[in-house]
Parts: sequence; structure tokens; C-alpha cells
Amino acid sequence: MLEAENFAAWEIFRVLTGQLRLVGGFESIVVAGVDFSAVPLVLDSYGVPHSERLFVLDKLVLLNSLYASAQNRKKPEKKVREKKV
Repeated sequence: MLEAENFAAWEIFRVLTGQLRLVGGFESIVVAGVDFSAVPLVLDSYGVPHSERLFVLDKLVLLNSLYASAQNRKKPEKKVREKKV
């Protein structure tokens, strides 16, 4: 169960996952994580007090790292093209 002190960070992270940053590589696309430039606006919108923002930001960085790692571990399925004869 989510502890009350982490609820704000979780809700804000959930909102920020709609703003994922992707990086194109050689043969794949890598999830870089959320767009941290949107964090101040979201913190303001959610009314997070300035005294709690460092705590929430630390949690967001941790969640972002875990999320990006998990997403990048997934192996994309390669579709094999069938040759038409």
C-alpha cells in the first residue's frame, strides 16, 4: 500500500507519464523518462507547498529512474515478414 507521505509524488508522476521523453537509438527507441520541465507547473497545479517540493522531487527522480529502467528492459517483438511467392 502507498504511504500517505508518498501520495503526492505518485499522483504527480502519474500525470507526468503522459509527457514521456523518448530517445531514438540505432535499432530501438529508449524511454528517457518524464519531462522534468513540466514539474513546476504540475507542482503548482496540485498545490504542493514549497516546503515539500524537494521531498516530492526526490521521489519523482526515483520513480522516473525505476520506470525508465523497467520500460527499457522490455524486448520489442520483432515481426517477421513473410515472403510472398
